[in-house]
Amino acid sequence: EREVLRVPWADQTTLEQQLHGEESVKVFEEDRDGVLKCSEEPAPLHAKQDTYLQLRRLFTRRALAMEQAGLISFEAMEEWHYQPFEAYEADPPPGFLKTSTHQLLIADKKLFAE
Repeated sequence: EREVLRVPWADQTTLEQQLHGEESVKVFEEDRDGVLKCSEEPAPLHAKQDTYLQLRRLFTRRALAMEQAGLISFEAMEEWHYQPFEAYEADPPPGFLKTSTHQLLIADKKLFAE
């Protein structure tokens, strides 16, 4: 059976990370004898999702990737993204809280669950 699986937000990369490839980071750890050792590991490639702009970029890159894979048009994905982001940006009615990033995540998961 063929199905499209949702890539978690944390596992998506930025354009800069994709273009420059993996870089390494230095990691310091103690060995069994208590001696501090330095080693290099590949840097984690994760798109940040802390701000509205970072989330929009993440969703835009995913929409472009899905179009390139022939799954859905970029315009159709952007049309779907419009509603949750409209709610995210809107001022809440009196007595209600602002739409949270977590609520966007839930809506995004539902898109791929159905």
